[in-house]
Amino acid sequence: MRQLIWEAAIVVVLLVAIGGLALHNLAVAGSDGVDRPAAVTERAVAKQAVDVTSDAPFAPEIDPAEFDRLTAAGVAVVDFTAAWCPACRALEPTVDRLAGVYRDRAFIGKLDIDADGGRSVAARFGVRGIPTLIFLREGREVDRTVGVLGEAALSAKIDRLLGEE
Repeated sequence: MRQLIWEAAIVVVLLVAIGGLALHNLAVAGSDGVDRPAAVTERAVAKQAVDVTSDAPFAPEIDPAEFDRLTAAGVAVVDFTAAWCPACRALEPTVDRLAGVYRDRAFIGKLDIDADGGRSVAARFGVRGIPTLIFLREGREVDRTVGVLGEAALSAKIDRLLGEE
């Protein structure tokens, strides 16, 4: 009897493990018709669900040729990023929300280091790792963060730059 109970327990554990593995690897067709793991599709849906109203807060992509003009006046925050960087993708919704919150008081944008001219701007500021957020006032760097920080910490830095502590 004890042997039968152990065998039944092993079978249950195996079924749960196989079932979980099968669910984890479940492929879902993306909008382009390509099958992707469900987790990838869930991230895409979550990214689209940020806010799709007409004034949705999305930080603009910065053309490296326009960098100096866009950051010359007032307070600016530039997210040095790349499409292949998982930490950059994790920070992206926070940067987008902050762009909406501070839309009338500061310029917040994203610079793709892989874009034409992006690496030269990154080199000019000594960016060695991404994501790097550089905080500028009147075109001059006054602060920076490297890695993923929470929205509250980034918001506090921007408030200090704006004198709104």
